[in-house]
Amino acid sequence: MLIRKASPEDAQRIGEVDARSFLSSGWGEAHSMAQDEQLQHERRTEARQYCLDHPDWVYVAIEDDDIVGFATIEYDGEQRSGRIQNNAVLDEYRDRGISTQLVQRTVAELGRLGARRIGVHTTHVPAARRVYEKAGFELVHHEGESYTYEMNLEDQ
Repeated sequence: MLIRKASPEDAQRIGEVDARSFLSSGWGEAHSMAQDEQLQHERRTEARQYCLDHPDWVYVAIEDDDIVGFATIEYDGEQRSGRIQNNAVLDEYRDRGISTQLVQRTVAELGRLGARRIGVHTTHVPAARRVYEKAGFELVHHEGESYTYEMNLEDQ
């Protein structure tokens, strides 16, 4: 498997991976995404646009010569903080450590950019919570199905 920065040419596939991966996730199930074509369209469009607007902040996982997962970040240089915005892997490629590798790569990139603190928010996806905890994130807020994690890079 290869993890690399995305290119604008990857935007269409990233949108498809986003929508497909969330269809079978707890989030997608909680929002009846399989029956909601408009929600699927919105997810594809938002992921595509983020890739086009911020190609340096999108990483893709390549397996079998295809994008099977991706992660997006954002960085605030003034606050020296970063966020993992989205982390998605196609259902048929889960349980292979791809999300973990994507998270590790994004944490490394945010550290390289100067982040001292990294946050991530997730809902309805127990597997995502396990990935973030395994990567060293600490739970800082939990309410219902909403989980917020942080990592302090100064402690690393």
